Amino acid sequence: MSNLATTEISSNNGFIVEQHFLGFQAKKFFPNGYGVSIIPEVGNIANLRSLCEGRANTLGKEEYEVAVLHQVDGDWGLCYDTRITNDVIRRLSLQEVLNVVREIESLPPKTTENKPIIYTEEMAAEDDLLLAGVCPDK
Repeated sequence: MSNLATTEISSNNGFIVEQHFLGFQAKKFFPNGYGVSIIPEVGNIANLRSLCEGRANTLGKEEYEVAVLHQVDGDWGLCYDTRITNDVIRRLSLQEVLNVVREIESLPPKTTENKPIIYTEEMAAEDDLLLAGVCPDK
């Protein structure tokens, strides 16, 4: 693992590290009204845990998923309308993650009134079923 990643993605540099249904999630929020969410790719859960604990990954290739977040009326949610992406960005190396974090931090302040999509407990339960190989009823 890169020393740059361990130094830059940590609570010492403003990241909030929490438990997540895929293991752990690292989030950081910026004054421009945007934020970033970083989770391990499915199958690589130990990668972010290793990163957050400051030790090297032992599972091979490190891959992460990054989402752009934005704040509207005090709530944070996924943002799908930036020049960076219109979706989450998957299968990124640690260096690519750091590059996206810098891009998000440099975005101009968001001015639209669009409401963010808030990740609910119901959505998390559906994701848990999908990870277990069960398709939720719709």
